[in-house]
Amino acid sequence: MAAPPTIAHRFLPSRIASFRKLNPDLRISFDVLASDSLLTGIAEGRFDLGMTDSSVSHEGIRTEALLETQAICVLHRQHRLASRDEIRVEDLHGEDFIALSRRHSSRAAIDRLLAREGILPNRVLESSTNVSVIEFVREGLGLALLNPFPLIHQIGPEIVMRPFLPMLGYRTDFVLPSSRAPSAATMAFMQAVRNSFDRTAYPTSTLPPDTK
Repeated sequence: MAAPPTIAHRFLPSRIASFRKLNPDLRISFDVLASDSLLTGIAEGRFDLGMTDSSVSHEGIRTEALLETQAICVLHRQHRLASRDEIRVEDLHGEDFIALSRRHSSRAAIDRLLAREGILPNRVLESSTNVSVIEFVREGLGLALLNPFPLIHQIGPEIVMRPFLPMLGYRTDFVLPSSRAPSAATMAFMQAVRNSFDRTAYPTSTLPPDTK
């Protein structure tokens, strides 16, 4: 199986380990890849299973949803906006901003929103993983918009999370080759992952329609 860095490093290891202990005869190969390479590998049948929060549109790939979430704004606790209950897109104008690199599908959605609203944050840095973006926020370089999965429990006391409006949705999927049926072990692992965490801990579309 394969996953991009943040999911691979911060979510899957303990779940793979638990599953392996319950299935001691199972051999597992685990690769950490950028999402585009992961999806290519799935489509070509080189992996039995992957996980990604990137948009997927490929006839060689079948998806099964794991979780839908909404973007959060992450700020250092001493940031001037940290006292607010929510962060709106207009609050980002002129603020030092840490962006994910352009290979992320969520980057395009954020850029479209900012352009549509005429908002110009001061992009001080781009980084390729959510984990590194959070570390730059921790160092006080700026704020960021991120998918809260799977990092919501691992951010630490120096950083605060605030809902972001208008809502930006994320979906995390299992991805499988469409050319063959998944094995029993693959299906069992997917179910074990589904049972392993509390979905209610993640922000979803619960606000009234006129606030989205």
